[in-house]
Amino acid sequence: MTDLKPNAELAYKVLDHIDARPELWRQGIWLGESECGTTACFAGWAVMLSGCEVDVAGEEVLTGPAELIGRHVGSAAEVLLGIEDLDGDSPDPFDAILTRAELGRAVAEIFGPRPVTDAHRDDACRAIAAELDRHPDAL
Repeated sequence: MTDLKPNAELAYKVLDHIDARPELWRQGIWLGESECGTTACFAGWAVMLSGCEVDVAGEEVLTGPAELIGRHVGSAAEVLLGIEDLDGDSPDPFDAILTRAELGRAVAEIFGPRPVTDAHRDDACRAIAAELDRHPDAL
C-alpha cells in the first residue's frame, strides 16, 4: 500500500502524450513495438513517462524507483499514479477497450480536473500580455 495521492499531473501528462502521438497509443496492449516506435496503453505510458525503463517483451520495469524494479507495468503504473486502492465503483483507466474519449472521462473522474502547473500559468500570462499589447486601452 502507498501513501501517494492520485497523481493527476502524471495522468494528464499521459493523456497529452496520447493526444500528441495517437499512433503510439494502443490501449489493448501494455507495451509493444510498431514501425512508429514503442506503443503502449495508458499504464505503459505512465510508467515510461515517469522515467522508468521497461522490458517491452517481458512487460516489467527495469530501472526506476527501487520498489518498482521487476514489477509488471500495470502494477508499477498503479503505484506511480497513486491508484492502487481504487474502489470497485471507480472506472478502470487500464481497461483494454476504452476509446480515447472514455479514457479522458475515466481520468477526469479518478483524478479530478487537470492541475494547473507553472507552465500553464506562464502560458496564460503570456497570452494576457499579448492581448494587452494588442489592446493597451483595455485596462
